[in-house]
Order: sequence, then structure tokens, then C-alpha cells
Amino acid sequence: MKSGFILIDKPEGISSFDVIRKLRKVSGIKKMGHAGTLDPFATGLMIIALNNATRLLRFFDTSQKTYIAGLYFGSQTDTGDITGEVTKRDNIIPNINIKTIEKQVKLIKSQTPSKYSAIKINGKKAYELARKDIDFEMKERKISVLAFHIHTYKYPELYYECTVSSGTYIRTLSEQIADLLNTIAYTKTLRRTAIDDISVNQAVALDELNEENWHEHLLSYDSLFPEFQHFSIAKKDQHLYFNGVRLEKSRFNLLKRTQKPESFIFDEDSQCIGLSIAQDNQLIPMVIFNDKK
Repeated sequence: MKSGFILIDKPEGISSFDVIRKLRKVSGIKKMGHAGTLDPFATGLMIIALNNATRLLRFFDTSQKTYIAGLYFGSQTDTGDITGEVTKRDNIIPNINIKTIEKQVKLIKSQTPSKYSAIKINGKKAYELARKDIDFEMKERKISVLAFHIHTYKYPELYYECTVSSGTYIRTLSEQIADLLNTIAYTKTLRRTAIDDISVNQAVALDELNEENWHEHLLSYDSLFPEFQHFSIAKKDQHLYFNGVRLEKSRFNLLKRTQKPESFIFDEDSQCIGLSIAQDNQLIPMVIFNDKK
């Protein structure tokens, strides 16, 4: 059973699920997941997990993400992006002091996402309810803008790069930027360039993958988590590990030491067989991989 990660540079015009659908077709693998949805109009990095690797996706739940976005002043849409219907217009041409607005944006600490987001409301996706004209409220959420830089500005378009906390909606951030300038805007273009330290430059274009070459781009469990420790376990102790037994560290061989308690466990063939937590003098199994089954 092949398990691991594939980094995809998603093209414009398809959904995140379309990416999964294409990968299922070329790989023959059904069990897949991804670390963060991209809207159809957006492009850029998607981390796709195959088979047992889906059990590690939760480690990306709090990942920071980096985007390059283009906003368009003078119009507001119901979705907050170029795909929506225009709901408001103005002719205000903002006079932008780049250093000032960069500082102001980094002070933004909360936002209320668009009703056309994938946030679940009573088990239903918000955008599904919005398209049915069902009335509901979106809750404000805390966010962090960790880095913000304006690349170019020529009215009516402004292009910026930002690194934000998990759960930040760039469509909403563009509207917040416009609000700081006493005007309105929508997100015209959006590209995700990084998730934590994983760059879109490491990714493969979706249309380059086929049944013959997809496995060449399959990355091991540990390749996306360089901050985790590595241990190996002797064959005589593997049955205990596979049964979820907590074992003393002395029964493992330390291969790579870091400050993280999360630790990948390797067998005598250098195959990753699980993920454990180092606690006191023990390694506690968290995830057992069954790739050899």
C-alpha cells in the first residue's frame, strides 16, 4: 500500500476536490485528504495526503499560510472575490501610504468570514446555506497577520503578500484592507505560496501527473515534518509497538534529536512504521502505519 504526501500546484478554475478526483484517477488510491481548501479561482500549494498519511493531516490544522493576492478597488461582491455578483460600487481612489497601511494591516486581530466560506454552520457549509438564501450569522474569529507587504499599487488594483494564521480568509482580509482606506474591494487573484516552511516551489503541476509518474512525486511521512525526532526499533520489539505498548526509550535507537516530542519510528528496513510522543523516558504510540499489510 502506497502512503505519503504529494505537493500540488493547483491550477485556476477547479475545486480542491477536483484535485483529489484527478489524483484518485491517476493513482488508483481512494483514501485521500488535503491540508487546506483553495477556492476554484485560487491557485497554489495544496498538500495532499494518501492512505495512512491522512492521519497526519491534523498537524497542519494550525499551520500558518502565505499568499500573494490581488484586490480590486471600487466594487464589492457577495462572495468577496471575482466570482461573485457585484453588490456595491464606489469611485473613491484611495491615497495609499504603503508603510502606514502595512503597519495597520498587521494590527488586524479578528475578522468575520464571508457567508460564502466553507465554514460549517449546524453541519452545513456556509456557502451552501448562502446560495439557498437561508439567513444565518457568521461568528467573528481571532486571526494574526504575521507578515504583510504591498508589492504594487496602481488603481484600481493592489497586489500584496501576507503570511497569516490558520483560519484567516484572504477574501475577508482584502475587504478589511479596503475598509482601512475608507473604500471597498474584492479579491481578484489569489495564490498560496507556502504552508509553514513548505513552498509551492516544491510542488508539481497537476496536469503533469499521470498513471506512470505520480508515484515519483510521493513524499514520505517524515519529509514534511523535519522538526520531528527519529527513532528506530529492533525487530524483536516491533510486535509490542504495533500493539500500542509504551516502551522505554532505551529500547529504541535515536537517529535524529530535536526539541519536539513527536517522534517517527523506523524499522530495520528504514521504513517509517509509526508516530510516537516522547514523554519522560517512554515513547508512546500515537499512530501506527500498516503499509506492509
